[in-house]
Amino acid sequence: GSFTSGDPTTVAIDGYFDDTTYHFYKLFAMLQITDGSSDTNPHLVQRINIGGSAQTSGAYDWWTAEGRFGSGTGYVAARGAANATYARAMGSMNSTQADYWVGEYEFYKPQDTSVNKTWKFSNTISRYHSAGAGADKSTGGASYASTSALTGLTFLWENGAGFEKGYWTMYGYKI
Repeated sequence: GSFTSGDPTTVAIDGYFDDTTYHFYKLFAMLQITDGSSDTNPHLVQRINIGGSAQTSGAYDWWTAEGRFGSGTGYVAARGAANATYARAMGSMNSTQADYWVGEYEFYKPQDTSVNKTWKFSNTISRYHSAGAGADKSTGGASYASTSALTGLTFLWENGAGFEKGYWTMYGYKI
């Protein structure tokens, strides 16, 4: 799927799962943030979709391990939260212009109704703006306390910024 205009504030990747055909899925995606965000430290977050709708209840547990280098400074950090209303897709960043996010996600039997939902991800973001250039790499995982069938994933910025464009593809694997 893709979009190249409209500056949506959320991007829903939904309707690709079919556990009767595949058991394991890999999602590859690229999103670009809208230039001119007023927040110098927005977080890209994710919510799972059940029945096509992003879930907002405080049932997310998530963690990320992150490496970052920007404007001559680097660091490594680990972050996480329990009973949150979303899961972060990236640990932390200073993102205001020309940001490109690339993500790889893995889901196992997302429509299984006997277990809570769990997924893992590996994400990279690169940026250039007035504060300098930089790159971040986050690896993490998340869970959502529900046995309902997962239908997709929604991405959004905490500060409500939009996306300029996005591209994604989903692969299903039989076991």
